[in-house]
Amino acid sequence: MNTEATATSLRALGVAPDEHGVRWLSRREYHWVDGEEDRVAAIVSAAADRSSCSDELAAAATSWPERYHLSRSRANVVRALSLPPGSSVLEIGAGCGAISRGLGEAGLQVDALEPTARRAQVARLRTADLANVEVFVGHLDDVPEDARYDLVVVVGVLEYVGRGTSDRQPYLDFLGAIAHRLAEGGALVLAIENQLGVKYLAGAKEDHTGRVFDGIEGYPSPGPARTFSRQALAGLLDEVGLSSTFLHAFPDYKLPRLVFSDALLDGPAASLAWRVPHFPSPEWVDPPRPRYADEASTWRTLVEAGLGAETANSFLVVAGDGRAHLWSDDRLATFFSSERRAAFATRTDVVAVDGAVELARTRLVEGRPTPPTLEHRPVSEPFLDGGVDMVTAIVAGDDRDTERLVHAWRDLVRAQPADGPTAIDLVPRNVLVSGGEVLAIDQEWWADGWGPDEVTARGLLLLAHELGQRCRPQRWPVTTVRELALHLGDLAGWSGGTEWIASAVGREAVVQALVAGVDPESSAWAGAVAEHAQAWRELLAQPLTDGPLGLQEHERRQDAEARAATVPVLAAELDDWRQRAEDQRRATEQGELEVRSLTEELSAERSRHRAVRSDLEAVHVELAETRRELAAVYATRTMRALRVPRKLYRSGRSASRSR
Repeated sequence: MNTEATATSLRALGVAPDEHGVRWLSRREYHWVDGEEDRVAAIVSAAADRSSCSDELAAAATSWPERYHLSRSRANVVRALSLPPGSSVLEIGAGCGAISRGLGEAGLQVDALEPTARRAQVARLRTADLANVEVFVGHLDDVPEDARYDLVVVVGVLEYVGRGTSDRQPYLDFLGAIAHRLAEGGALVLAIENQLGVKYLAGAKEDHTGRVFDGIEGYPSPGPARTFSRQALAGLLDEVGLSSTFLHAFPDYKLPRLVFSDALLDGPAASLAWRVPHFPSPEWVDPPRPRYADEASTWRTLVEAGLGAETANSFLVVAGDGRAHLWSDDRLATFFSSERRAAFATRTDVVAVDGAVELARTRLVEGRPTPPTLEHRPVSEPFLDGGVDMVTAIVAGDDRDTERLVHAWRDLVRAQPADGPTAIDLVPRNVLVSGGEVLAIDQEWWADGWGPDEVTARGLLLLAHELGQRCRPQRWPVTTVRELALHLGDLAGWSGGTEWIASAVGREAVVQALVAGVDPESSAWAGAVAEHAQAWRELLAQPLTDGPLGLQEHERRQDAEARAATVPVLAAELDDWRQRAEDQRRATEQGELEVRSLTEELSAERSRHRAVRSDLEAVHVELAETRRELAAVYATRTMRALRVPRKLYRSGRSASRSR
């Protein structure tokens, strides 16, 4: 890529480039590095495609600093604006050139100013094929005061100007110096985090200080940087003579997906403000935040309460004398799908036309080859007012509503024509519920070899994931995302058993690998598919209580405190049971001793009984012998002779008594 170069204020100084192609305005180098500059330089040097939508660069980025410098989404912050080609631009704090590249591709004459030489060298590498981009090492005060630029771009810089001080003067000096370098009708484009952004309200650590609620509490501790509320930032700009128009960015200005104006929040398409962003907003460096509040639910509540303009995560401000038109009055929002491979990346402009709202979708890059197995059809369509997407309708309903809606959605899937490619994006999040009817919207993805069952399985998989993010666990009679998918299948009358989940995960892994930009013919293909499949298996195994609306931090703490409070009681009960067990053990031992003693006594008594029995038996024998002897005596003549007188004697006595 090459565009014609024209003179700018800095180029007119005639500073020659060094061996790296950068031009030194001064030697007061500022050593702000993240430690990845050499790695980023190596990636950029090896890439054939160094464009802002380069799949090569995006695929090579693994760490957060690499993603920050090389992601396809990085330039969205300026892509969202209507930048007049040929305009002269001073970019302050160019870093490794991601924004410089996006500005250069838009046809602007870019002077990229970076105070750290190593970063400036990387920026020059990134823009080496753009003749309309020059890279300078220096500071804002190295730029002549009589310089006149159509645009000054400041992305992620203002918050560091005062090194965390609460004194307004450093920020006023910096903004005032920019105002002096703007041409008549020129504008400052400023991107910065919002001190009161919803992610901070929901418990995310402050990006610069790493402390939860730091900005909300007014930065009570010293830190390297600080950001501002909308009111404070507008006040600073107004004080240096710059009127401001505020736009808003999600998840932030670093890798924005959505940029929108205040007008979106007040119109019929306000739901896009919470439907388009992906929540929770990512923690780029730190581990996941403590779960204090669900960011998605909090953001929707703030928008519906009229507080969205004050609490978006980042601001994109256009400030000047009001004559620069970088965002048309009829445009409500612009959102990007730039996390995809370049061939599938899209831009969608939300535009108010004759009282209606239209979604105009275009490709970010034309002419890139796509895999034959997956067809992408970016479509423009009207925004249908008065309806809600099916996922939102299920969240707001009960099981009867869920059953009715999933049945209606399945009928919609079955009604697809049997011939030709199948719309695999006919899933619940792309179904609008309006006036008792279900309507398909946003049908981008088409494929051969898919039937109604495959689309249904994909829809159930995605629906379970989304409901796991947006519902309290108590809503469902199951405990994991996988079980929720099976439960939804039962409600839908799905007869696939349980085996369908494994095949659905396999198909989804292939789709995601294709969309992410992996060539099916490359050696990395099998690994990429396996990685996506494993990510889905882990997601399905996740307990619903671990979702955004699961146990929140205060609930976890209360649960822990309640358990801690029961410890003394349980300890006392345990001691009591131990004492009882010890008493029982002792009683058992005593009982065993008594039983042993009684057993011994019984044994002795039995021995005595045996001895007595033996004696009795001997007596019986002796008595029997005596009886035999007596019988023998009675049997003699003498005893018989003695028996007759005895009889007479007894009969005589009887006669005398009768007289």
